[in-house]
Amino acid sequence: MGFVRVRRVEELADHVSVSVTDTGVGIPSAELESVFDRFHRGGSSDGSGLGLTVARSLALAHGGTLTATVGSDGTGTTLELRLPIRA
Repeated sequence: MGFVRVRRVEELADHVSVSVTDTGVGIPSAELESVFDRFHRGGSSDGSGLGLTVARSLALAHGGTLTATVGSDGTGTTLELRLPIRA
Protein backbone atom coordinates (compact mmCIF):
# COMPACT_ATOMS: atom_id res chain seq x y z
CA MET A 1 0.00 0.00 0.00
CA GLY A 2 1.33 3.42 -0.97
CA PHE A 3 1.04 6.70 0.81
CA VAL A 4 0.16 10.23 -0.28
CA ARG A 5 1.72 13.17 1.52
CA VAL A 6 1.61 16.92 1.20
CA ARG A 7 5.02 17.78 -0.12
CA ARG A 8 4.85 21.55 -0.19
CA VAL A 9 2.47 24.44 0.39
CA GLU A 10 3.90 27.73 -0.76
CA GLU A 11 2.60 31.26 -1.17
CA LEU A 12 4.43 33.37 -3.72
CA ALA A 13 3.76 36.92 -4.91
CA ASP A 14 1.13 35.96 -7.47
CA HIS A 15 0.03 32.40 -6.68
CA VAL A 16 -0.33 29.63 -4.13
CA SER A 17 1.20 26.24 -4.88
CA VAL A 18 0.26 22.92 -3.27
CA SER A 19 2.16 19.74 -4.15
CA VAL A 20 1.25 16.21 -3.12
CA THR A 21 3.35 13.11 -3.79
CA ASP A 22 2.52 9.43 -3.65
CA THR A 23 4.86 6.50 -3.09
CA GLY A 24 3.43 4.31 -5.84
CA VAL A 25 5.05 2.88 -8.93
CA GLY A 26 4.78 6.17 -10.81
CA ILE A 27 3.06 7.08 -14.04
CA PRO A 28 5.03 6.37 -17.21
CA SER A 29 6.33 9.66 -18.64
CA ALA A 30 4.43 9.09 -21.89
CA GLU A 31 1.14 9.03 -19.94
CA LEU A 32 1.64 12.10 -17.73
CA GLU A 33 -0.61 14.39 -19.78
CA SER A 34 -3.20 11.73 -20.58
CA VAL A 35 -3.97 11.17 -16.88
CA PHE A 36 -6.02 14.38 -17.16
CA ASP A 37 -8.08 13.01 -20.07
CA ARG A 38 -11.66 12.04 -19.36
CA PHE A 39 -12.07 8.33 -18.53
CA HIS A 40 -8.31 7.66 -18.61
CA ARG A 41 -7.45 4.82 -16.26
CA GLY A 42 -3.98 3.55 -15.49
CA GLY A 43 -3.19 -0.15 -15.54
CA SER A 44 -3.99 -0.79 -11.86
CA SER A 45 -6.69 1.87 -11.43
CA ASP A 46 -10.11 0.93 -10.15
CA GLY A 47 -11.49 4.47 -10.44
CA SER A 48 -13.77 6.02 -13.03
CA GLY A 49 -11.05 8.07 -14.71
CA LEU A 50 -12.75 11.39 -13.91
CA GLY A 51 -11.05 12.66 -10.75
CA LEU A 52 -8.01 14.35 -12.27
CA THR A 53 -10.08 15.59 -15.21
CA VAL A 54 -12.46 17.38 -12.85
CA ALA A 55 -9.63 18.65 -10.65
CA ARG A 56 -7.76 20.16 -13.61
CA SER A 57 -10.98 21.70 -14.98
CA LEU A 58 -11.61 23.39 -11.63
CA ALA A 59 -8.02 24.65 -11.47
CA LEU A 60 -8.28 26.09 -14.99
CA ALA A 61 -11.66 27.69 -14.23
CA HIS A 62 -9.97 29.60 -11.41
CA GLY A 63 -7.05 30.68 -13.59
CA GLY A 64 -4.68 28.06 -12.22
CA THR A 65 -2.95 24.88 -13.32
CA LEU A 66 -2.68 21.24 -12.27
CA THR A 67 0.38 19.32 -13.43
CA ALA A 68 1.83 15.85 -12.88
CA THR A 69 5.46 14.75 -12.73
CA VAL A 70 7.07 11.43 -11.96
CA GLY A 71 10.02 10.97 -9.61
CA SER A 72 13.54 10.98 -11.04
CA ASP A 73 13.84 7.27 -10.28
CA GLY A 74 10.58 6.52 -12.10
CA THR A 75 8.55 5.95 -8.94
CA GLY A 76 6.03 8.14 -7.20
CA THR A 77 3.94 10.84 -8.81
CA THR A 78 3.73 14.49 -7.77
CA LEU A 79 0.69 16.63 -8.53
CA GLU A 80 1.09 20.39 -8.25
CA LEU A 81 -1.87 22.73 -8.02
CA ARG A 82 -1.20 26.43 -8.63
CA LEU A 83 -3.89 29.03 -8.06
CA PRO A 84 -3.53 32.78 -8.55
CA ILE A 85 -3.78 35.14 -5.62
CA ARG A 86 -6.29 37.89 -6.34
CA ALA A 87 -6.50 41.14 -4.42
